[in-house]
Amino acid sequence: MDASQYNEEIYGKERFDENYTIAFEKRVKKAIGLLGGFKGTLLDVGCGDAEITLQLKNALGCEVKAVELIAQNVAIAKSKGIDARQVDLNKGKLPFGENSFEAVFAGEVLEHVIDSDGLLLEMKRVLKKNGVLILTVPNIASWYNRVLMLFGFLPHYVESGSKKSYGTPFGLINGHVKAFTKKSVVEMLEANGFAIEKILGSGYSNNSEEKYGKGMLKIAKPLFLLAERGLSKKSSLATNIIVKARKK
Repeated sequence: MDASQYNEEIYGKERFDENYTIAFEKRVKKAIGLLGGFKGTLLDVGCGDAEITLQLKNALGCEVKAVELIAQNVAIAKSKGIDARQVDLNKGKLPFGENSFEAVFAGEVLEHVIDSDGLLLEMKRVLKKNGVLILTVPNIASWYNRVLMLFGFLPHYVESGSKKSYGTPFGLINGHVKAFTKKSVVEMLEANGFAIEKILGSGYSNNSEEKYGKGMLKIAKPLFLLAERGLSKKSSLATNIIVKARKK
């Protein structure tokens, strides 16, 4: 089983729903804020069911195209009026020419591909000169992951098994084959020809009932979300890291 088959097995099932969108609504709002005033065409890399793609399109009033691994998600995206194409990011290049887009959005995608450097270079290739990349990744050095590791648990977003994430209080499989911290994602972007403009942190929404909540969010949920609201403002401690970078 390769990385794409692994992710297809996980995300080919019903995975994206209203609760997933609500859980990470802060991340999307911040990404939209970083693109404020944007004009041109945007590419959403790994669009899922295109719910976030549609939010970007409506908020920014721009033309949007998308690529996605899973055929049923591509069909859903098209039904929402999104120009979506099925692409295996672990095997093929982005099906667009050089300098095709003014902006690229890649939300929680980089951790799912083996050749993460190669994907960054592909996104750079399709961006126009001075084009903007908005990248979000889960942070394995988040404040609660640091606590988990003190007690000998694996951090959330790192998976020890293919059937279950052993050694975590969650046991959830997310299809991640790479892991990131603030320092690692910054170094990687700079090494692949991007200039960092802004880095933000984001956490779970207070309205979240998302599937990840089976673990920590169900235990003293109000206290967890209170800490999350404060500590995730610091990007190095946040659940999600959001980076605005520009093609050099």
